[in-house]
Amino acid sequence: MDYVVEYYTNPARHRGQRFYLRTTIAHVPRAPTPAMPAVLFHLVRESTWKTSSPTLRDQWKLVTALTAEEKAAWLSGLKLDLPGEGRDEFFEKT
Repeated sequence: MDYVVEYYTNPARHRGQRFYLRTTIAHVPRAPTPAMPAVLFHLVRESTWKTSSPTLRDQWKLVTALTAEEKAAWLSGLKLDLPGEGRDEFFEKT
């Protein structure tokens, strides 16, 4: 899964685009549009991230600024690698 991180952090692979990953989910009263789905580890381009309110943007982090723990959690969310995870776990949006 290192290729996933390499793609989103290597400017040569994605023509200098910057990507943001949702690392927290917090309630935003009267969230403005465009609304973003409340899905942890949702990845968006910077152009999409900039259209959100500052309150929503605070829940996202630049992929190149992720800690080792955040990267591990993100990659773990892309596969079934923990005991008890199965089809239901993989396809849930929570």
